[in-house]
Amino acid sequence: MLTKLFAALLTGLLSLGAIFPQLLPSQNAATPTPAPQATQAELTAQQAEAIALADAQLTLAEVTLRPTKLDRDDGVTHWEVEFIHGDWEYDYHIHAQTGAILERSKDYEPKKQAATSEKPAATEPPAEQITAEKAKSIALAHAGLKADQVTRLRAEKDRDDGLWVFDVEFRHGGFEYEYEIHAQTGKILSFEKDD
Repeated sequence: MLTKLFAALLTGLLSLGAIFPQLLPSQNAATPTPAPQATQAELTAQQAEAIALADAQLTLAEVTLRPTKLDRDDGVTHWEVEFIHGDWEYDYHIHAQTGAILERSKDYEPKKQAATSEKPAATEPPAEQITAEKAKSIALAHAGLKADQVTRLRAEKDRDDGLWVFDVEFRHGGFEYEYEIHAQTGKILSFEKDD
């Protein structure tokens, strides 16, 4: 009796399968669907490093390269490329698909003084210094811009790591420029251009 009931049930299922074929498992059900192919190949770390070095006009032999890392900010995957050249530290964010430079900075990082040497104790700025206007003109010249081409141009004197500097900021073409300029020599100690 059980065998007849089972046979009837099986016959019913098979006839339902003939009417509704989607109810039957397909032969390829165990085969996974291939993942969609990326539309554009991802850059390697070495390619991102080459882009950053070319932008800085340096070669791999001239720098001390830090480990390059893949990161993601605001839904955008990018390579973080960092290297040292002399007293300068370079930081780049390179778009992982397009190779576009998303962010760059160059900071003056002088080698640390020996532990036995003393830091200068001056709290007042040295007598001979550049003016805020001179600091602005140095930053604008470096960016290849004139004062009438930028907005929010400002220069503020500050003390940073024992040095008197001018922090100069301005905007142009959707980018924000930030400079740190040595208040005595006028040397650019760091600059950043961010969108």
